[in-house]
Amino acid sequence: MPVYRYEAVGADGRTRKDIIDAASRSDAGRKLKTQGLFLVGLEDVGSERGTARTKDGARRMSLARLRGMFRRVRRTEFVGAVQQLATLLDAGLPLDSALTAMIGHGKGTELNRVFAQIRERVRSGISFAAALEEHPRVFSSMFVSMTRAGESSGTLALVMARLADHAARQLEMRRKVQSTLAYPLLMLIVGTGVIAFLMAFVIPKVTQIFFDLGHALPLPTTILIAVSDAVRNWWPALVVLVPAFAWWLRWYSSTSKGRRRVHAFVLRVPLAGSVVRRMAVGRFCRTLGMLLKNGVPMIQSLDIVRSIAGNVVLEQAIDSIRAQVLEGRDMVGPMEFCGIFDPTDLQMVDAGEKSGRLVDMLLTVARSCESEVDARLAVATSLMEPVMILLMGGVVGFIVMAIILPIFEMSHLVG
Repeated sequence: MPVYRYEAVGADGRTRKDIIDAASRSDAGRKLKTQGLFLVGLEDVGSERGTARTKDGARRMSLARLRGMFRRVRRTEFVGAVQQLATLLDAGLPLDSALTAMIGHGKGTELNRVFAQIRERVRSGISFAAALEEHPRVFSSMFVSMTRAGESSGTLALVMARLADHAARQLEMRRKVQSTLAYPLLMLIVGTGVIAFLMAFVIPKVTQIFFDLGHALPLPTTILIAVSDAVRNWWPALVVLVPAFAWWLRWYSSTSKGRRRVHAFVLRVPLAGSVVRRMAVGRFCRTLGMLLKNGVPMIQSLDIVRSIAGNVVLEQAIDSIRAQVLEGRDMVGPMEFCGIFDPTDLQMVDAGEKSGRLVDMLLTVARSCESEVDARLAVATSLMEPVMILLMGGVVGFIVMAIILPIFEMSHLVG
């Protein structure tokens, strides 16, 4: 395909220079027009240049991906950087100066390297959104699309502030989930380690004394000995089977059929399923609402939301919503059919569509979902500690009872 070097002017009045692949000069003009660019000059640089550019781009992308495997941008660092960039732009600094300040603030970090590359690309004439799009591991499609809309409308500072708020909300939600799971997970690991040690080393020595006496053992002691023998005899198989099962489950979840079944099962899990469902609904409504609020077209917004849905059931619902919207129908039908949204959610979205306040209603539903998730996580956190204590205490209590019962019986016989 021929390659053209173009010079164009964006909606913000800035001149951009770059290279574009197109079937013809008119096709190049149409592509640039869809990006909101007014063509000033166009030069055919040939297909060989395009091939070299493609190979060079692929090479640079491979190196960037390889480097990204070992050097990742931390979420806290990313949120702080977006908040700082929004503050600098809101204070009236030009984009170049704001990016320079970002580079000086985070020396030596991966994010600093990314912002340095973005600044150089912006200085070369491409748009800020296009420069962000070259770093998909750092900036999501939603981030890029909202930035592009902000550049086109001249509200980049406002869009950055909204993106910073959204990133902070996502980080806070992630921290709440992690803090809720941290204590029970620690208790489970410690408890499992203690029980495995008792089963493998302590119980066999104690039970050997009982066998030597030849006395009939109580049922709890018999069960404990059987479990202890199974752990000692089968632990090599467990070491192999558990990782193998985890690998199989991960592979199965990556297939279309397995992913659909696993995601549907997760939504049906008691307590946890309702939290996952409300989190998915909240993410869908907030992301879609933010994209529409910043001028991103509905179909493009739905495509972006689908890419970050995180659940096959919701992805299928979004596909149905997209088809309905293309036919000029409303969103509520597919939303109701998928079974993820609550009746109140559907009523608010329906009211928003009919009154022309869809964005407001979507953001209201998102806030409601986030409040519900916060409340349920708080309840789960308060209940998790006593439940884990009772569970571990019950297991340890059973082990102690199984050891003490035969001792009591033998003491009665001796007496």
